[in-house]
Amino acid sequence: MSHKLLTVTLNPAIDINYPIPDFQIDKVQRTEQSFKSAGGKGLNVARVAHLLDLNVSCTGIVGGHFGEWLKADLDRSNMDHQFISSPVETRLCIAINSDHSQTEILESGATHPTEMPQQFLEHFAKLITDYDFITISGSLPKGFDTMYYVRLLEIAHEAQKKYVWTLLVKH
Repeated sequence: MSHKLLTVTLNPAIDINYPIPDFQIDKVQRTEQSFKSAGGKGLNVARVAHLLDLNVSCTGIVGGHFGEWLKADLDRSNMDHQFISSPVETRLCIAINSDHSQTEILESGATHPTEMPQQFLEHFAKLITDYDFITISGSLPKGFDTMYYVRLLEIAHEAQKKYVWTLLVKH
């Protein structure tokens, strides 16, 4: 029997990595290459599960041109996804790798319309019926109640699903 895993990433991003060997502040920097991928903690969990040949699907909230790009990137990797759409553009996160250091510039993301939290709760409650395990990872989108993840866990618990929740702590 093959178990099914659902990963939840409410605030996904397009991760952009620029390798710049001798990165310097206040200088024009050029890079020979860049790497872009669908990102966010839950999507990273899904990517590893997919590489291990587990039955996994991703969900969360995406929007705009970047949201479409993110879904297309998952499609190119043959990764299943069931996102809901928002009119808000999906965020970008940039990493600059230089010698032995990494500098990150992480967009927090824009505020979703007030109906998005309820829309996702309804989507999540229907979706989890098809899954055995659920992971909920990463930061909350701006404007979502700080107890929102607790509500998702309550829904999963009521549906008698096994789940793992990883908390992002800001420092």
